[in-house]
Amino acid sequence: MQPEVWQPPIALSTQEEQIVTRIRRAKLFVFLRKHQHVLFDEAFQRELANLYDDSLRHGRKSRSVRVDGYKRHVLQDLDTNLIRAVGSDSSKCP
Repeated sequence: MQPEVWQPPIALSTQEEQIVTRIRRAKLFVFLRKHQHVLFDEAFQRELANLYDDSLRHGRKSRSVRVDGYKRHVLQDLDTNLIRAVGSDSSKCP
């Protein structure tokens, strides 16, 4: 299930205008507020939502090699209950 796409307001509200005029040091806050509609566009929001897919699994083969995928098949030894093999598809699969 994908969350709704957030449509941030482009224009500053009167209360935000007052806050922006008072800010002297936190210029990053002002920049982020004025450009949030560009930074958080629909494509970026979809990419963020895909990071938190419940069925997506993350793993590591080594310290530098990450593996992302969907767990599909598990081969388990019934006598010892050991998992012998796991097959996973690419996370890019539909």
